[in-house]
Amino acid sequence: GREASVHCLLVAAVGLDEASQRSTGGSTKHTAGNVDIQLLRSLWPQSESLLNASQLDSGVELAGADDRLACVRAALTRRTPVSIGAIGGSITAGSNYAVRSGATHLYHHKLLAALDAIHPVRNGHSLSNGGVPGTGPTYMEHCVHDHMPRRADLLLVEYAVNTDRNPASFERLLRTLLLLPHAPALVVVNAHRWRAVRPGDGRTDKCWNSKWPVDMAANATQRAAQSWGSAGQRDEINSDEDAIADLCRHYNVPLVSMRGALLGAVRSGALSIPAFMRDCKHPAGEGHTYLAQLLLHRLLSPPALTQAPPARGHPHKCRRAP
Repeated sequence: GREASVHCLLVAAVGLDEASQRSTGGSTKHTAGNVDIQLLRSLWPQSESLLNASQLDSGVELAGADDRLACVRAALTRRTPVSIGAIGGSITAGSNYAVRSGATHLYHHKLLAALDAIHPVRNGHSLSNGGVPGTGPTYMEHCVHDHMPRRADLLLVEYAVNTDRNPASFERLLRTLLLLPHAPALVVVNAHRWRAVRPGDGRTDKCWNSKWPVDMAANATQRAAQSWGSAGQRDEINSDEDAIADLCRHYNVPLVSMRGALLGAVRSGALSIPAFMRDCKHPAGEGHTYLAQLLLHRLLSPPALTQAPPARGHPHKCRRAP
């Protein structure tokens, strides 16, 4: 109600060029979720380079349970309107200070555009941008109902760079979403905090941006600094991202990952970080394209073998067609 809303307000490449794709075994004539990339390029701004088939597969870090996503695919097939909600921080909101609901470069808007083109319905599918800049799950676990559609069919959850060493709050949020009575499909969307090595002392800096004194595209030291942790070790800069992945495995929730898709290309020098990022943790339009492509791939391409058990939460049955 109104009081809850007031309370919540107070709580607070990858696509490579043709030569580099050939060198990694990719192809410029691949599909994403059985969608031709030429269609995606016609729909999405900032889409000259797209993920190849290998990167798409690597970027689905966890296929997770498919029962709820199967219901979304069934609704799309029978041309039933689908309601999408996206919650997260500034990456989802579209800026550091305000929610840019109409920003077409954002990953969830690009997913919506693709679904409208591939599975058109009268008046289009719907999208609610519930991102809140500068906040994490510590806020959203209390106020999520004010930031998502009342009966969303698909919820996208993006907090890998906003969890602030408090994964317990993300788990509580995830449990809340899994236990919603109408059992929407969930996909966790992990962006990634890319490292920057300080030129003076070789230490890892908190962040970099366009004024960083080292060329992130050409400097091999910067490429080599990008990591996912060795076997048995954690990547301390991205411990929140690792914790979210662990929770997704525990609850068997689908997870798509920028790190999973792009780390190899970045470390090899085939892809430059500034080509798809505005700074160390905020994607540029190209970065949002890659996230949208991963989401489309997971939604429209079910895993070869259903991964049991289903996501934890209410027993799920697809809603009836209207």
